[in-house]
Amino acid sequence: ANFSDVASPLFALVMGMSAELVWRRGGRVGTTLLQQTLRGLFLVVLGVWMASWGSWVAVVLAYLGLLIIIGAPILLARTPVVIAVTVVILVVSQPLLALARTWVWAYTSGDPVRE
Repeated sequence: ANFSDVASPLFALVMGMSAELVWRRGGRVGTTLLQQTLRGLFLVVLGVWMASWGSWVAVVLAYLGLLIIIGAPILLARTPVVIAVTVVILVVSQPLLALARTWVWAYTSGDPVRE
């Protein structure tokens, strides 16, 4: 259990470092954002599909897919923009989580795939 708690954040960190290294090789902003969005959507779809298996990997894939989609524009932004985005996320995250915890339907919905 301890390994699983550390594995996902470390993988996200390595994923971000890899994205930075790939970006430094050169590329176009539009192409990079499109590629990262498509990769992120693929991970989300794969994670949702694997959720029907009951695997803990599905949860990790969906979050990492969203991380790629959100993280790519932040990677390409300048430092003041990254600081501003971080502050906004910090301020908005707690009220948003409190609101999401009131969504009962998210906890009571049935299995997405029925056999």
